[in-house]
Amino acid sequence: MPDHVFWRLGKAGLLAAFFLMFVWVLFANGSGGKAAKGNPDSPGNRVDALEIRIFEKGETHQMPPAIFMHDRHTSTLKDRDCSACHEETDEGAEAALAFEFKGTAELSSEAAKKRYHADCIGCHKDRAGQFEKTGPLVENCRGCHQPPSDVRPQRKQISFDRSLHFKHESAEPITYQPEKSDENCGACHHVYDEQAEKLIYKEGEEGSCRYCHKPQRIDDTRSFKNAAHDDCVNCHRRFKEDDIKAGPVECRGCHSVEGLAEIERIRDVPRLDRGQPDARIMADWLAAAGESGEMPAQYMKAAAFDHLQHENAAADTCRKCHHESLEACRACHKSKGAEEGGFVSLERAMHDMDSERSCTGCHKDQNTAGQCAGCHAQMPETRFAGLDCEACHALGAERLKPLPLGDEKKNAIAGSAVKARPDRIRTVAEDRIPEELEIDVMVDEYQAAQMPHRKIVNTLVDKIGDNSLAAVFHKEAQTLCSGCHHNSPPGLNPPKCTSCHTAAAKAPPGSDRPGLKAAYHGQCIECHKQMGLEEPAATDCKACHEERNENG
Repeated sequence: MPDHVFWRLGKAGLLAAFFLMFVWVLFANGSGGKAAKGNPDSPGNRVDALEIRIFEKGETHQMPPAIFMHDRHTSTLKDRDCSACHEETDEGAEAALAFEFKGTAELSSEAAKKRYHADCIGCHKDRAGQFEKTGPLVENCRGCHQPPSDVRPQRKQISFDRSLHFKHESAEPITYQPEKSDENCGACHHVYDEQAEKLIYKEGEEGSCRYCHKPQRIDDTRSFKNAAHDDCVNCHRRFKEDDIKAGPVECRGCHSVEGLAEIERIRDVPRLDRGQPDARIMADWLAAAGESGEMPAQYMKAAAFDHLQHENAAADTCRKCHHESLEACRACHKSKGAEEGGFVSLERAMHDMDSERSCTGCHKDQNTAGQCAGCHAQMPETRFAGLDCEACHALGAERLKPLPLGDEKKNAIAGSAVKARPDRIRTVAEDRIPEELEIDVMVDEYQAAQMPHRKIVNTLVDKIGDNSLAAVFHKEAQTLCSGCHHNSPPGLNPPKCTSCHTAAAKAPPGSDRPGLKAAYHGQCIECHKQMGLEEPAATDCKACHEERNENG
């Protein structure tokens, strides 16, 4: 081979080496794929960073997925509409734009790759030819294909809660067969009619979209992600095209902290009516007893469930409890467990302490709220055997006779039991609560601390006094006192802390209790921390203890 050919190859090699060094420096400094701190345009700080993966995970000899900034493209291509990248589809309630890149849905991986490269790079090339800001060109593969470990989009999930549901339900532009009804439920809610082979609205069977649309596509049923984007975003887009105020069409509108904060929340939302009772008797044996007309020989007392109160105070969405359907819990969760309920028995569904979906698990989670955590965060976790069963299971046989009971009668009994519950916690009369207590554990270094005892008690009462859950479980007037005066019988004259906590400088080796000084500081400071009190600060000793001077 002639020498000049080697020389040309040598120059090309040098140019290639310089190019690779430039790319390495570029990426090493965070300007490429890595989510540089403080850079809002880096993939790791954007909610619109989409991963385009056309090859299956695990396939070898392929570039990493392409990272596509959706909102960046829509804001840049303002002179073009969605059809620049998307085409119409008839999948869904009505014709809409498909969210796959146009022309790729039915293509093989290799063909889809060629289509993406031809259209995306072609668009970038056209803009570069017009001296406009553009994206990577054919020689800059890593401009799009970035290692997945470098991309961590900060995408939030939007909750279609009762407030958002009401905004759609009451929106005048959203209609469904307006000549027949003022209600617009059918604009979104649908079921599949197998005979007609199409989606239809069925009144009285409205439920969460997630009941049918699962995380992954199942047969012909779209995934929830695709269904939500197909129907919601397309609906918003159609309204905006007609200059009608509508919800977001950009990623940030639903999936960024800022976008979610901009969505107005309606506090007093009318009740969602699906024929549910205000209160309901819960007992797995009651149906069988109604059929036989006899009470079982052994049974647990029935519980009166305040459905209305849970709708208003406990759940922003019905899925909080009805996680698979709006049917009663026992429809899936049987006494012995069943396949349709994931073999979770009805008892477990109600009493699993580690599940936020169960009654007791949800109640336990409420203890982490600021107004409760001051006491409950420091208490040993109560397991099932330590629960107060009769706080819920209080309806004995005498209340449920004669059998059988119709739904109306059962609901009336449950409603009566709910109304009989206290609506405020019981408390000790104020004049029987000491106003101040003097704590002189560290008088060698500090003056005695004056503890505003009555003020603390009244503050706790103000925070949880009308909490219906606390009212049921704080049964005695001294129950609240046991948050501090723990491990001793409730009473107006509890034993001194030194009865259990040694006043010595250190607790004895092997002791399961802290010394007095540690107990005071641990309890007081931890309570302040859990309840979000900024003052007194944990490090501000003098806020509680005035420093002792030479004169005492």
